[in-house]
Amino acid sequence: DIEPTLFVTDSGAILGRFTGVYDIQLSQRLILQPRVEFSLSSESSEEFKRGSGLTDSEIGLRLRYEINRKLAPYIGVTFEKAYGRTADYAELDGDRLSEWTFVTGIRWWL
Repeated sequence: DIEPTLFVTDSGAILGRFTGVYDIQLSQRLILQPRVEFSLSSESSEEFKRGSGLTDSEIGLRLRYEINRKLAPYIGVTFEKAYGRTADYAELDGDRLSEWTFVTGIRWWL
C-alpha cells in the first residue's frame, strides 16, 4: 500500500507525506510489515521547525498477530531521521537527529 498525503498551510506552503507498507504473510495469522515514510516541504518554516525539501524519514518493521481480521496486536522497531534545515532546528532544540524506537500497539478495525 502507498499512501500519499498532502497538506496546505494558511500561507500557501505545501507539505507532503508518502507512506508505504507491505504485508508479508509468515503464517495464517502472523504478518511481517516493512514500513517507510518520507515527509517533504515546499518551503522552510521557523514556526513549524521544518526546512524545505526532504524533512524527515521513518523506516520500520512490525510483526503483527491477527487474532481475527479486525483485531491484531503488533510489536516493532522504527528508525527516524531528520534532514537539512529540519535537522538544524532539532539540533538547536537539543533533540536527536536520528533515533531508534520500539513500538507496540493494537490494529483495530471497526
